[in-house]
Amino acid sequence: MKTYQQIQMNKFLKSYYFKGIMLLIFAWADGGNVWGQLLQQDFESSTTVSDYVSPTPNNGQFNAIGSSNATNMIVSVNTVGGINKLSFEKLAHPGSGSFSRTTDFSPVPNSLIFQLDLTVSGNYSAQTTAAIFQVGSAFGTANSAEANANIHSRFGLNFTSNPGEFSLREIGNGTNTSIYSGTRKITFVINNSGATINYLAPNGTIESIGDDKFDLWVGNNKEFDERNATTFSQTLTDIKFIFNTNTGIFGTIDIDNILIDPIPPAINLQTPTNVLDNSLTLNWVPVSGVTGYRVDVSTSPGFATFVSGYENLYLPGSATSNLSLSGLSTGTKYYYRIRAVSEYTLGSFSGAFSDGEISTTIQNNWQGNFSSNWNLKGNWALDSVPQGFHNITIPSSPTNQPEIPAGFAADCYNLIIDAGASLSMAAGAKFNVNGNLENNGTLTVKSDATGQVGTVIAASASGTGTTNVEQYLTLNRWWYVSSPVGNPHSSLYSPAMVANGLRYYDEPSTGYIFINDGTTALNPNIGYYTR
Repeated sequence: MKTYQQIQMNKFLKSYYFKGIMLLIFAWADGGNVWGQLLQQDFESSTTVSDYVSPTPNNGQFNAIGSSNATNMIVSVNTVGGINKLSFEKLAHPGSGSFSRTTDFSPVPNSLIFQLDLTVSGNYSAQTTAAIFQVGSAFGTANSAEANANIHSRFGLNFTSNPGEFSLREIGNGTNTSIYSGTRKITFVINNSGATINYLAPNGTIESIGDDKFDLWVGNNKEFDERNATTFSQTLTDIKFIFNTNTGIFGTIDIDNILIDPIPPAINLQTPTNVLDNSLTLNWVPVSGVTGYRVDVSTSPGFATFVSGYENLYLPGSATSNLSLSGLSTGTKYYYRIRAVSEYTLGSFSGAFSDGEISTTIQNNWQGNFSSNWNLKGNWALDSVPQGFHNITIPSSPTNQPEIPAGFAADCYNLIIDAGASLSMAAGAKFNVNGNLENNGTLTVKSDATGQVGTVIAASASGTGTTNVEQYLTLNRWWYVSSPVGNPHSSLYSPAMVANGLRYYDEPSTGYIFINDGTTALNPNIGYYTR
């Protein structure tokens, strides 16, 4: 036996730059931190080293830049070539030079990218670890290396016996990189977040790095991959560069265009909206503290080509959360990727891409020329069964109104059932409406005696029509029926069920009242029994 519950449809289911070395520090923190520039300096505002030092440094200053012997280790702002750079020149022994930032970065970053363009000159003898770059906490300003206990991660700079040549060193296990010369960009990536994180690498790829590990890049070459940190428990609040060679080892290291800044995280995409045949709107959750976003749109999943106007498109403003695309092709799948960026005078930093895909819509109306079978392509205006990017209208005029057969999973974007039109779903059929379901006619969702029932999932719903949801009840058992939401009559139930007994409990008479006809109004807020 079966019963229909009628529902009125209003809602439905619902860079540090050593001129030769560019030292960029990027930090990225969790969602609770405020993003902002940590340090930026190109040494163009003054040729006096002390102008770049303060006991309470701003985001363009250090706590200390100096040497232990001003005669043997000359620290200066070098203007050779018309470009200012911070220069450390070792002429005799003893003598060491350094810069340090010991005022903690705030907020405390839980990962860093420490990037630098490095130039070495005047070196004639080889030395392992002639200089060290260190990141950790509780650093001092002395011209000496920090204790291992204060260092989270570090790498060394080796001199060769050929002037201008150098390599980098993982100090912990004594591994060296290839030998380089000239100006090289070094990228030192450190993770202390407690989890694996992703970052946009110098070569444009998205790289992952585990907790308490570091990567080291020279240009686009990844020299060290996920090497262990020195002291896992240290935080990433301080930095130090120390140049201290042995007796008879001399040379110069230049530094310029220092930039230290957080890298934004990957953004969270939201469902595109306003999807039409030639336009749509991309949406995402904005990231606090970035300068804006970069967007790519393509018809190629590998982004081999780009839609005109939507290649690396910059959208300023951290609060920006959407982009309207226009001039698109009808019924076409588009791939998009969005990344949060921080773009400054000395560099640009980016989070990882967040990728999505969406199709523009195309109209494919029901015609019913051959039958009521939804799955017959000849019944449709485009001579094809609807897909997830099709907009469908079911008009009232066709004699054959559509039915989705059992076991079939139907799909569309928007669906409109016109007044006087109907759509039936067999038991076990499924229907996914990616956009809006507007029912102004009749939607019937059927079931069978085995317990199968049709299933409808819609992103949103509207309309003034009626939805019938069918349910089978086993014969000769009493069943509780929920209170009506409208004012139906007992004819809603099959005649056999009415004949077998439809009743409700009457409080005043403390007894059950039986209904044995199809004309009795069923009142809201009253529960009924049937069998």
